[in-house]
Amino acid sequence: LQAETADLHNKFKEGFANHLKALPNNNTTITAEYARLYENDVTIYRKASYTACTKCTRENGDPLWEIVSKEAKHDGQKKTIYYDDMTFRIGGVPVFYLPYLAYPDPTVKRRTGFLWPNFKFGDAYDFGVVTPFFWALAPDYDLTFSPMISTNQGVLADAEWRHQLKHGFYNVRAYGIYELDAGASEEPERWRGAIETRGRFRAGDGWHLGWNGIFASDKTFLRDYDLNQRGVARNRIYATQVEDRNYISAELLDYQTLRNGLRQEELPQALPYLQSSHIIKEQILGGELGLDTTTYSLNRDIPIASYKLGTQQTRTVTQLQWKKQVITANGIVFTPFTGVRTELTSAENVPGAGATNTSEAHVLPSAGVDLRWPLVSNGERGSSVVTPVAQIIAASDAPETSGYGKENALTLNFDHTNLFLENRNSGTDRYEGGTRVNAGLLYNYI
Repeated sequence: LQAETADLHNKFKEGFANHLKALPNNNTTITAEYARLYENDVTIYRKASYTACTKCTRENGDPLWEIVSKEAKHDGQKKTIYYDDMTFRIGGVPVFYLPYLAYPDPTVKRRTGFLWPNFKFGDAYDFGVVTPFFWALAPDYDLTFSPMISTNQGVLADAEWRHQLKHGFYNVRAYGIYELDAGASEEPERWRGAIETRGRFRAGDGWHLGWNGIFASDKTFLRDYDLNQRGVARNRIYATQVEDRNYISAELLDYQTLRNGLRQEELPQALPYLQSSHIIKEQILGGELGLDTTTYSLNRDIPIASYKLGTQQTRTVTQLQWKKQVITANGIVFTPFTGVRTELTSAENVPGAGATNTSEAHVLPSAGVDLRWPLVSNGERGSSVVTPVAQIIAASDAPETSGYGKENALTLNFDHTNLFLENRNSGTDRYEGGTRVNAGLLYNYI
């Protein structure tokens, strides 16, 4: 509480203050010309204002929106704020008036009632007002209705169900509208809608099972109503396990276009997509032996000529890797490594492949050494670590890839995170072969 003058007594249980500012938490502010605190934890504010928009202010410093009332009462026992003669202002301009308003104070986490309205603008619906209503049915599940009343298209229904269970959670959100103006969007159908859902559950022994998905009536519904701006929805069912340093992931993937200009026939289904990484606990020849595997099988209706992607591709890549780290007396980190990579690929209708069906197999050995010498300088506020790095890598030349598509390695992200990796490609469909030398300098401030 901040005030020009204040008089508090009875162990701060009673008192009054002039030109008061109250900060119940970091996001809300209450101001008043005069306030009185009563022993039953009730505070009466005269000529009060309330805002939760501390970071969105106008040029003169006033909040972008605020509630102004003749009198406000905060009941600390009921954890509720009451207003008499309430006016809601946006940019200092009164928008609407209510003779009475009550809502939970910031200490309340869950309570049935209306949430703050949200105002939206869009080409498809013009001006819209979202009036959410939160229904706290039980401590572990709830329902939120968020209908949007628009000036051009009528009412957009929006309801979200959330359920927290002992071993996980799930939620389902559904939208729907019958458009009053069919010409406002490119979609000819007036009935439009979508369903979003996700869930995640623990299954024991480090396993997690889950899903997430978006199913829309047409490509642009979610974007037209500013519900989701993604261009592609990735729907998946998955199971993962993390145990010590080992990892397993199994996914079923399906992609749906959410924008014009991208045809659904070009998007694939991956049934399945499997990844695993296993490190053997026992040392092998004094070093660490690990096995990484990636397997996928995908299908699409038509090939994509611009990216040379076919209609079907099944591919398995395994990487058996051994390395041993040796630290010398003067702090040089010496890491020899060797490995062998195997590739099995079957593809159909790849543009430019020269054949309808292709099958390939490759065995690609590699070996190298990594030298690093971390040099540390300690200061009052932190430590600087300068690390010269030198690598020598000898590997088989990269195989010819015109017979299959680079499905999971379309892009090459070359930055500091993969600068000194043996294979710097973003996916397993590309391989960095040949003999090469890498040298550089790393700097970290800790």
